[in-house]
Amino acid sequence: RTSVDGSGGEERLTDSPHQQFLHDVSRDGKFALFSQVSPSAAMDLWFLPLTSGDRKPRPFLATRFAEWGARFSPDGRWVTYLSNESGRDEVYVRPFPGPGGRWQVSIDGADFGFFAGNGREIFYRSSDGTRIMSVEVQTERLWQRADREGNAQIWGLLGVQKEAAFASRRVIVVVEELVDESVIRAD
Repeated sequence: RTSVDGSGGEERLTDSPHQQFLHDVSRDGKFALFSQVSPSAAMDLWFLPLTSGDRKPRPFLATRFAEWGARFSPDGRWVTYLSNESGRDEVYVRPFPGPGGRWQVSIDGADFGFFAGNGREIFYRSSDGTRIMSVEVQTERLWQRADREGNAQIWGLLGVQKEAAFASRRVIVVVEELVDESVIRAD
């Protein structure tokens, strides 16, 4: 780090023999997100605390696939990123710093993705560059409940899961709470 006015010296924040690509810094300035090329030649997502005494990089997402292009949501609780885990580049979102699942946002390939300033939409560009897409999101805690007959309610960040469920003949839902059928029917 160095001062904007040029005074002071630079401060090295990471030390790695592998290539690193800075993607984003949280709005509150507490964390940086970056990709690092792993020894297997895939890229993994890392985060770096910027304000605490322990400025040690930590893995955010390390898989056998490539992950890159990470961006914080405006409130810093979610991260969009690109991954090729589906066989093509797609936008995903997951809670920061974790734990939690991940949700696929794009459905036909993408080459970047980020949250709108209000945090209620994720924008991305199609992988062929011919379309700019917008997906409305709800970033409150995902909550799932069902009755004993399997009627379910799901709130929160859903991505394309809702459409996939409607298109399926059979869906398995793991819920956090079993409730009476009258609760499900009342909503």
